[in-house]
Amino acid sequence: MMHHSNDKRHGTLVLTHYLDDSGINHGSQHAIVGGPVFLRDDFFSFHYEWSRLLARHRVAPPLHMREFVRPYGRLAYLSDEQRRDLFQDLVYLINKRKAWSMTVEIDHLEFQQFFPQGKFRKLFGVAPLAFIWCMVLNNGIINLHLLDQVAKVAYVVAKSDFNAAMFECHAFIKSYERNADREFTGAIQFDDPAAANQLQAADMVAWANRRKVAGDLFGGGFEPLELLTRTVESETKTAIHSHYKVNGESTRKLAEIVGNPSRGSVRIPLLQPLPFELPVAPPPMEEE
Repeated sequence: MMHHSNDKRHGTLVLTHYLDDSGINHGSQHAIVGGPVFLRDDFFSFHYEWSRLLARHRVAPPLHMREFVRPYGRLAYLSDEQRRDLFQDLVYLINKRKAWSMTVEIDHLEFQQFFPQGKFRKLFGVAPLAFIWCMVLNNGIINLHLLDQVAKVAYVVAKSDFNAAMFECHAFIKSYERNADREFTGAIQFDDPAAANQLQAADMVAWANRRKVAGDLFGGGFEPLELLTRTVESETKTAIHSHYKVNGESTRKLAEIVGNPSRGSVRIPLLQPLPFELPVAPPPMEEE
């Protein structure tokens, strides 16, 4: 129907949330997972414009925020003014093209209280937990603002050690939606930021929000990144950003659902997909 009709009632609104993490190692107090959400049409223009801007500023892709660390980062040679000019252009592009952006914050110490590293190892971490909340919050946005359209959010996640756990979380949320007959979550895939400019933008969004949460000032050429941490009113577009801090009580309840992760050599998902059974049709009424 989408190929043979211009009727909007027969179309699907396709959105993709690009996700990266910042501070998931234990050296940071706060872990952030998030990034921008793009409509399909904006994906292509963004990908092209991002590459063009990096070339214009003579920055070889891919862009990673950790590479700006002085004195040894790959991009440490850029002066404060050069960084400021680069980020001003990139931030403007992100806010211009995105449908919205979202970040989820988790306190490491609070998380370890319910998911101790010695017990869960690589089976579950702050990144999968934050990903669950990204899916839940995106579903809430669709439910609130886009119910008059058929809309789903797909996910592209930067590759990490927790991709298997994130895939399991995705399957769990999908199974929940099928049981509730409200499917807002699309497909999931994992990619390298070098192959997806949108994941480089996600790295910027996550990094900027972690810096803000930590109370660090946006100085030294990073000033434009503050505009990735809030809703920005402009003449071109309202750039909406949502930031959510996960509370300890919800993490505790999830730990109770997960239970004991001990198992044999075969990996078993901690969050098992909910069973889905098609409703049985009632028997036909007998005529009197």
